[in-house]
Amino acid sequence: MLQDLKIRIKILFVFCCLMPFAVNGQKDKNTNSEMNIGFVVIVQDSWFPTDKQKVQVINSNKELSQLINQINSTRKPGIQFPNIDFKKQTVVFVAMGKQVGYEIVDLVLTEETNDKLYLTADLKTANESEFSTTIHYPFSICKIGKTSKKIEVIFK
Repeated sequence: MLQDLKIRIKILFVFCCLMPFAVNGQKDKNTNSEMNIGFVVIVQDSWFPTDKQKVQVINSNKELSQLINQINSTRKPGIQFPNIDFKKQTVVFVAMGKQVGYEIVDLVLTEETNDKLYLTADLKTANESEFSTTIHYPFSICKIGKTSKKIEVIFK
């Protein structure tokens, strides 16, 4: 009886130790939270003065510095310069252009294929009033793991 209980405890212990590995192996590779690319939105704001939609993939501190300087040229205090390791990460900038009533770009990594990453950019209101007549120029900046895949933004 005691021998049987010891065996069951050992089996339970082994099962508990192996369970996390089994669960990790079954993760869906196309979920936004854990796509192999490490997608994180680092800045969202309502003012980047451009009338048209704009997408920029940034691969160097020089390019990022130029973008941050352009953003900060019309605001005080400006946004802080994000700390990016361009050997491991890429930055994607998405501006939605002139919008009436919409204040935020909801940027989401929606799909990863063998050769492309798809980001979806959608507009959201930040305040309670859906009928606001305020003009905004919303933008979003995200960082992703370094990749050779083409980055495509789908505007909704």
